[in-house]
Amino acid sequence: MPQPATRGLAGSSGWQQSTLLAAGTGFVLGRIASPPAGAIGDETEVRWVPRRRFLRALMAVAVVAALIAAAPAAAADPWYQDVYGHWAETYTRCLWEEGIADGSVEYLLTFTPGWGLSWEWQSRFFPDRAIDRAQFTMLLAKAFRLDPVSGQTGFPDVPPGYRAYPGKDAQPYVDAARLAGLVKGYADGYFRPAQSITREEAVAILIRGLGLGEYAHSLPPEEITSLLSRFGDGHTVSPALRLEMAAAIKLKIIEGYPTIPYRTVQPLNNLTRAEAATIVYRSCLLVLTASPNPFSPDADGVDDCTLVSVFTLHNRSIRAWEINVTDYGGQILRCLGQGGGQPPPVLVWSGVDNHGKVLPDGLYYLTGNVVDGNYQVHQAAMHPVRLEKKSLWGSLGPTLVRPGQVILVTAATTGGAYWVKAGPAPVTAIHLTPIGSPATGQNWQGAFAVPIDAPDGTRPVALTAGFDRTQRSVPLAYTVYQPMSMVAGVVPDPAPAGTEATLWAEVDFPATAVTGSVSGLPAFGLAPVPGHPNRWSASFAVHPNWPAGPRPVLVTGYMPGRSRTVEIAFRVERTGPLELQFFLDD
Repeated sequence: MPQPATRGLAGSSGWQQSTLLAAGTGFVLGRIASPPAGAIGDETEVRWVPRRRFLRALMAVAVVAALIAAAPAAAADPWYQDVYGHWAETYTRCLWEEGIADGSVEYLLTFTPGWGLSWEWQSRFFPDRAIDRAQFTMLLAKAFRLDPVSGQTGFPDVPPGYRAYPGKDAQPYVDAARLAGLVKGYADGYFRPAQSITREEAVAILIRGLGLGEYAHSLPPEEITSLLSRFGDGHTVSPALRLEMAAAIKLKIIEGYPTIPYRTVQPLNNLTRAEAATIVYRSCLLVLTASPNPFSPDADGVDDCTLVSVFTLHNRSIRAWEINVTDYGGQILRCLGQGGGQPPPVLVWSGVDNHGKVLPDGLYYLTGNVVDGNYQVHQAAMHPVRLEKKSLWGSLGPTLVRPGQVILVTAATTGGAYWVKAGPAPVTAIHLTPIGSPATGQNWQGAFAVPIDAPDGTRPVALTAGFDRTQRSVPLAYTVYQPMSMVAGVVPDPAPAGTEATLWAEVDFPATAVTGSVSGLPAFGLAPVPGHPNRWSASFAVHPNWPAGPRPVLVTGYMPGRSRTVEIAFRVERTGPLELQFFLDD
């Protein structure tokens, strides 16, 4: 039998096509594609096949062409032949129609009894195989519509041209996910693209892709432990991925397996391709995010509302949609919108409930759903939004002080303050130091000393907190009051004339000097008494000619900018010989 001539054609898919010509006639019998070099069953020439076998191959090519023509515009592959009747068919079909799913489209040499060997196009998803790290990253990168990044290789083991599927370059998607913060690679810098991805790794990437990484890192350690302990194997989650796994549990993204006697999350098990498609279907086909988050509806013109971005299906018509703000239990507090057709890309929430009342500070959740043209309902993963008014509270202690005393400044903020300062302080404004863990707010503390020469009276202190593009201030005050209590005396009292006496003073203020002034003597200074920091004393001579009786003394205590004087008296006593007096009487 004569052999057909062949003429090479450039196939758009990268496969080498050949045209079969009837020998000597030039009549085109049909076109078939031969596999690329290195493929299983690679042939260098096209062999003539019996008419029945050729017609069967021609029919197969026609079926594939019809499948490609019937596929949605975004679907790059023909529909997968191995997903019919599979439990994940609905989920996989939706991702395929959205242009998110990838499979293997190969031209394989197959054998059929009664027909023999033939080349056939086969589009397969392999739903029950483990999905590797590159394939899962491609799936999420497409689900989140990340722009492929070519030529910026971040991992040495994912160079340009790395194939996660036959003929499909994974590098642009892996590096797009890397730049978006979805994947990080291992400590050695490698990505290990062909390694099967575990459930915990997939959950961590998903949490980051949903914009929930910061939320995961805000969970306190005790809550993380509590969330993981709900499952019998929660303790087996890798330490580096506990935060993301706990967040996925908290937000009801994963519910675990109904194993006996305890539910499990099986964090170290490999994820199958069907499971991966299901996770993306349930979490990524309607994604809600908010910015700014937190926001502060306090009417200062800064972050008074948050913009809710709605990311949803593009290639399936939307029949109905609804977006709400709820509490953790699912109670609707505010309906942001509902209707038919495609939802708007952005909705606005000003922090009010359905009655127009501003909700109290706290954590709320964006929820929603869309109904597509096939009446399938797509739920959004809960997205937390923190309503946190920018606020500042503060106090001074004590508020009634003496010069030189130290005042403690304490403050508390909500809304993410960058700094807090108190001023004008005695010399300059002081910056407070944050203390404790800022779970829902932040505490601050600082101190300053009242100047030693501060006069009596009330002094203002402005407590100010700095936020993003705005500030908050609280007026505070303290009162300086220095009674300058002082007592003084002379010993001995009475003091004999012609002897020496001691003038002493007891002060309850930080005296810098104390002076005494005894009537009939020049003023003199008192000296601190060793071992008695508040006691001063000095000796003076009681003049022998001073008559008996009281003699006034002025004692003055000094401190910067002020003084205190007290007046006392002591008695002079005369103890000399008796005088003989004569009286004449006539």
